Amino acid sequence: MFLNSIYGKATKIRQKIHSGWVLMQTVAKMGLSLDDGENLYRHIDDSDNVIVHTSRYMFSREISRITGISYNLAEKITHSPIFAKILLPIAFILMKSGRNNAHVVVDLVFMRHLYPEIYTTFVDKAKQHSFFDSNNRLFLRTKRYHLKSEKDILNLPEGKIFVKNRYSGWGDDCDTVNREDILRMSEKRRNYLVFEDILHNHPQIQRAMPDFPLVTIRIWTQRWRTDQRDFFACLLVGKRISNSLDNQALPLDANGVCTMANGTKLTIPLYAEAIAASQWCHDRVTGFPFIGWDWAVTEDGLYFIEGNLEASFDRYWTKAAPQIQDFAYSMTDVANFIEELKI
Repeated sequence: MFLNSIYGKATKIRQKIHSGWVLMQTVAKMGLSLDDGENLYRHIDDSDNVIVHTSRYMFSREISRITGISYNLAEKITHSPIFAKILLPIAFILMKSGRNNAHVVVDLVFMRHLYPEIYTTFVDKAKQHSFFDSNNRLFLRTKRYHLKSEKDILNLPEGKIFVKNRYSGWGDDCDTVNREDILRMSEKRRNYLVFEDILHNHPQIQRAMPDFPLVTIRIWTQRWRTDQRDFFACLLVGKRISNSLDNQALPLDANGVCTMANGTKLTIPLYAEAIAASQWCHDRVTGFPFIGWDWAVTEDGLYFIEGNLEASFDRYWTKAAPQIQDFAYSMTDVANFIEELKI
């Protein structure tokens, strides 16, 4: 028994080393660039400057966050030759794969270049709604407002509408605004935002969670193998407009039941429909191994919000453990997937 345990652990270590080596070799072969900003996520800052989420930006931000040094100093470190040639591939693997985020490496290094049009569709939330249009009425789509002129803004309905960043993730710029708020925005900022009707929780959910704004379902689907159809789902609950930094993640079982903070059970309406819709959407982008889908359940039906390549799986990993651990992929899955790409 003891020897079997030692052998099992040694096998896992060997598999991790092999998987990491395959990933690093392929990353080197693809020629990872720190400043490759084509069809990447991006946001607009408070001064209306566009910040492209290049590898240099993401690494500088992470180095600054982890070490406490300034962003500018962290960025200087990324310009050193030793970082670009030696530390970058290692850092890329450790910072992403080590946090249950190897799918981000795969998407950025491989899928973004192999399927640029589909990748751009995920980056641009306006394009997503058209691409994932459900002709068989699997789900609904929110009404969006195209605000090209002051007249368009003045013709908006009274009250608040929902706004979010068009090209970013993590809940960036999610808020509710009125016509006066929008009129104060520059045209450049408006073009980086998406304006939608506000959705409201299904009455069954609202009765159970009266103090929360719209709660959503996040469903992760996997395709590391062509025959793979497994998924994992959580109810995402935030005190304010949803974003991945402060959401609670309540795991949903096979019947769409979650346990709330007070210990009571809540059954989510239209759960089976949300699973079927997520699988249908993923089938339209075969090749991408790991995607997170966001849905809203309202009295009118199931609403598609967006698909996420980065999917914040590393953030929700700790919040939804241990249930989510049985779903998580391994580095062997990643290595086998990359080898099948035959790059």
